[in-house]
Amino acid sequence: MRYVWQCSEKYKVKGVKGCNNKHVDDSVLYEIFMNAYNSVVQNKEELMKKWLEMSEDENEWKRVTAKRFIDHFNEAIEINEFDSNLFYKTFEKLTVLDSGKVIVSLLDGTDIECEIE
Repeated sequence: MRYVWQCSEKYKVKGVKGCNNKHVDDSVLYEIFMNAYNSVVQNKEELMKKWLEMSEDENEWKRVTAKRFIDHFNEAIEINEFDSNLFYKTFEKLTVLDSGKVIVSLLDGTDIECEIE
């Protein structure tokens, strides 16, 4: 069975096509997520500064998210297989651009640009 992801705006109104972006196959989504996740692991020292700052924010959502990211990524290593648990702990949304690039947005507000291969 083949699964695809499509824009939530694509068919929001019945009979009206709201988005022209192509769908993304599961396997492509998984690869994009793994690349973005590994990029965070590779740059975690720099991102830790952001998360430490966020952990002092007045906004409870930001504080909690930052603390979760600090706890998780402190010991995190790069992955070579898709892990749905990590996906749901870190991933917010995926924005497919016309250029064939993708913006992976994480729950902490970090955006990572990736190429669709």
